[in-house]
Amino acid sequence: MVSMVAPPGRFESQGVDPQPNLYVRSPHAVYPSRSTVVFKSDRRVRAPIADIFSLGIELDRLVERFAAGDVFAGMADLRDTFQQARADFGFQRWRYEAIEVIRAHELAQFAVECPLTHRSLTKPRGYSGDAVLIDQIYGTGEQQFAPHPASVGGQIFFFILHSSACRSVRLRREVLAAEIDRACDEFSRPTILSIACGHLRELELSQSARTGKIGRLIAFDQDEESLAECAHLQSSVPIEFDAGSVRQLIGRKRRFDGVDFAYAAGLFDYLVGPVAVRLAEQMFSYLKPGGRMLIGNFTPAGEAISYMEAFMDWWLVYRTKEELAQLVATLPANEVAATEVFEDDRGVIAYVSVEKKR
Repeated sequence: MVSMVAPPGRFESQGVDPQPNLYVRSPHAVYPSRSTVVFKSDRRVRAPIADIFSLGIELDRLVERFAAGDVFAGMADLRDTFQQARADFGFQRWRYEAIEVIRAHELAQFAVECPLTHRSLTKPRGYSGDAVLIDQIYGTGEQQFAPHPASVGGQIFFFILHSSACRSVRLRREVLAAEIDRACDEFSRPTILSIACGHLRELELSQSARTGKIGRLIAFDQDEESLAECAHLQSSVPIEFDAGSVRQLIGRKRRFDGVDFAYAAGLFDYLVGPVAVRLAEQMFSYLKPGGRMLIGNFTPAGEAISYMEAFMDWWLVYRTKEELAQLVATLPANEVAATEVFEDDRGVIAYVSVEKKR
């Protein structure tokens, strides 16, 4: 039986005291994982944006707002305008017609002043959403320096950081840390597998990692630079590094047995259905009796999707929690003890957890 329960939480907002510096060390308050900073748009209901001409009119209007320094309101207006254009154009025309016009427009020059946007668009590691970009969202690692909110790039950066997508990424880190601690409570010195591990920043929030309760952690990632960064983590966590691809996992050229807890936080966002199903099957096969696996996936509920696609060239496979549950529907029913599907409080990231029978 599948239960769909959103975990409870208390959400607080924090502010930032602007200073005139161009670049400052980002205070922790800029990155509250449960922030409720909300930017409301003053945009009125407009006519459909379903052709290049009407899109161009909207882009020119937005440029005027940014050029006048009305950045926060302009970003809220842009967000809602792009979401409407994405719906009005239809996905195929949005991706192959509208976005070409958007990126060639003067408006794009404002967007790339944001370091998050610039990194995702230029893809220095070959793909969007790399671990360095995630560190920028966390405000951790070497990414603690950011353009100040007094600059245009800083205001866009601040706006994006407080989007529901980035907030949910920070909450996801907390979810992973809590699940690691849960595994350490259920098993003595468990073996944990992190697939597409990134920089493993969730360990910094894990009490079990700090107190040496993890018996073995396997860090699997295609990005060797990310694995190298993981080597600087707490010495109390025995980490084994394994560089490899999803193709190797689903082709059974890489195998991990005797796992107590396996998780893939952001990988399934990039996998089409058949590949995602096969990887879920492999993850389940790695588990010991009584072990658990956790998969996270962005849902279509985020309001930043059109911005991510247009200016960040960041394309994800969005799934509802029902669609996410279908990814584990092929697991052998006689081996599944329990399946739980839940999402965060805004429905932006969904999770499916599967426990193997003992």
